[in-house]
Amino acid sequence: MKILHTSDLHIGHVLHFQDRRDETDAMLDWLAGTLKREGAEALILAGDIFDRSQAGNASQKVYYDFFRRVRDAGCRHIVVVAGNHDSPSLIDAPQAVLENLVESLCVTVVGSVPLRVSDDEDAGRRDLSREVRVLRDANGRPELIVCAVPYLREADVRLSDEEAESFLGDAAVEFGRHRLFQEGVKRHYRAVTDIALERRKELASEVGEEAAQNIPIVATGHLTVLGCSLGGGEEAGERRGADDDAPVVYVGNVQSVDAASVFPEELDYVALGHIHRPQPVGHQDHWRYSGSPLKLDFGEGDKKSVVLVEFDDAGSRTIRTVEVPAFRRLVQVSGSWKEISAKLRELKIEAEGEKLPVWCSVTLTEGEPNLRIREDAAALTKDSGVQVLHAKNAAEGAASVSGEAPGADISLREMTPMGVFKKLLTDKGYAPDLEVWAELLATFQEALTALGDEDANAGK
Repeated sequence: MKILHTSDLHIGHVLHFQDRRDETDAMLDWLAGTLKREGAEALILAGDIFDRSQAGNASQKVYYDFFRRVRDAGCRHIVVVAGNHDSPSLIDAPQAVLENLVESLCVTVVGSVPLRVSDDEDAGRRDLSREVRVLRDANGRPELIVCAVPYLREADVRLSDEEAESFLGDAAVEFGRHRLFQEGVKRHYRAVTDIALERRKELASEVGEEAAQNIPIVATGHLTVLGCSLGGGEEAGERRGADDDAPVVYVGNVQSVDAASVFPEELDYVALGHIHRPQPVGHQDHWRYSGSPLKLDFGEGDKKSVVLVEFDDAGSRTIRTVEVPAFRRLVQVSGSWKEISAKLRELKIEAEGEKLPVWCSVTLTEGEPNLRIREDAAALTKDSGVQVLHAKNAAEGAASVSGEAPGADISLREMTPMGVFKKLLTDKGYAPDLEVWAELLATFQEALTALGDEDANAGK
């Protein structure tokens, strides 16, 4: 069976007030075409399908139309889990409809940790068995078991008081909360893996013991793995304890976990989302972030790719990546005004062959601060295939000079909660080099994590 793994589509993303629908459509067309060219039988979308939890009608239409493109590409299965940017209820709600709407496409969507629906005392408790799905081929023969684990909030993996006390022991209070979270995530993956192993054992009655043993088990995840390399569009931070213990690293408001401690060795592949840079993690080639298929910020410099995972009948695994073309160039230009203007003139010539206008971010790093940096850059690229979306002064002495157009402060909708808080601190006269700065950020991060609010989705 061949699987295409990607994540972080961020449908509805806006970059400096510019809608990205054209790029998103082109990227989804490319994805469907790649499914068809490669003969992939399953598509895994590992979270952050939408850019914001309150996805608009246009973004939802793009999402649902994509299911038909996947079906038309000959793909039999699509597995979708929610990320920290997604509304769990929005991802979960259409499960029954999607299962019947798109003929010949088997759809699995998991927006949140499933709960038991019953009239007995178990009602409302976690039902992790519903995260584990058996995917079958066109003849009904089982070919893959998926542990469809969505973004896990603290409430999803919270231990009982007795479990927490037993696990923590004399651990420092400062880091008790993070240790409990990691332990909860670890137990969650252990539980769904055990369920998958039991399902595989049961399938022996259908296909025989040897064939059942070769059915691969794949898990999804939308989380931060300690030690991963960021793509450039994510916002990260850390908090240290009073005893200078190991830092708790956050990307957005998503706490980091240690891959080696969390993912069971019985998993044949772990399809991760949340980090925008494609990479294996935990020194294991089969635990992977696919990365985002689109550059979501000017700072994301890596080439984009998707992951193709293929299992043969004996359960052997091959992994390779396929590079995603750049549907629009995002270019950073910096230096003196002379250097910037020369580069912009070059870009104007290069942009003549581009399907979509080149978007540019300009940073003046040398020379006198220029109050009209944005206007000057825009005038230089007027009536060309280059658009300057953002410009700022970073030259010495330019701290008080705004590089945005007059009155055009960055919209709060484009900022993460942490970004808004940093802006507030700066406006109140706090500087990053002050000792209290780190304390305030750590306290605000704790508040975000405690809220566990999908609209505080901290991220990128």
